[in-house]
This record gives sequence, structure tokens and C-alpha cells, in this order.
Amino acid sequence: MSHLSKYYISRILIALAFGALTLILSGSWTLAIGFSIGALVVFLYLPKSGRYLIRSENSITPFRSDEYSQAIRNQAARDGFVVLTLGFFVLQIYSMATKTAPSANGFTALFVIGWLTYLGSDFWRRRA
Repeated sequence: MSHLSKYYISRILIALAFGALTLILSGSWTLAIGFSIGALVVFLYLPKSGRYLIRSENSITPFRSDEYSQAIRNQAARDGFVVLTLGFFVLQIYSMATKTAPSANGFTALFVIGWLTYLGSDFWRRRA
């Protein structure tokens, strides 16, 4: 048995639990299967992503973070925050110029753009 076997088995069970909970709450098989597969893909991606150190002595929770990963996450979070703050500023200036209230869709779009900036910055910094 490899050093990550227990991790994979436990994460398959967690992904199935996500699917079962989704099925109970929504009643949709397609949504439940989608959530299960999505969770499983994330769990399979994490050991190979380079985001964490893998410590084999902890069989179910083998991931640890190092200073390099923390620095990358901090820089990516800063980038996302700066884009979000500038977006709020632009939205406020636009709403003052047009004398209208900012829409909820504008705020939603800003949060999505900030989140995508964080993810893009994180992936860009880890590309090496």
C-alpha cells in the first residue's frame, strides 16, 4: 500500500458523503454525481498540485504548508484584494457620476473578478 492510499480512500468516502448530502438536500441525481466528481477531482489534484508538502507519517492528513507556499498565497491574496478594492472604487465613481445606486450584480461581478485574480495569481506564481 502506498503512503497516500489511506488518504485516497478517506477522500473517496468524503466525496461520496458530499454526493449523498447533495442528493438528500436537492433530490437531483445529476447534481449529486456532479458534486461527488468535483470533490473527488479536487482531492486527487491536491497531492500533485505542489501547494503542500506531503508528510507520509500522517496517513489521512499528509499535507503541510511551508513558508514558500504561504508567501505565494499571501501575494495572491494581496493581488485579489487590490483588484477588488480598485473595482469597488471604480464602481463607486461610476455610481456617483450617474447618480444611481450600484447594482448587486456589479458587486457579484467584482467578487468573482477578485476571486479569479487570486486563483490566477496563485497559479501563475506556482508555474515553475
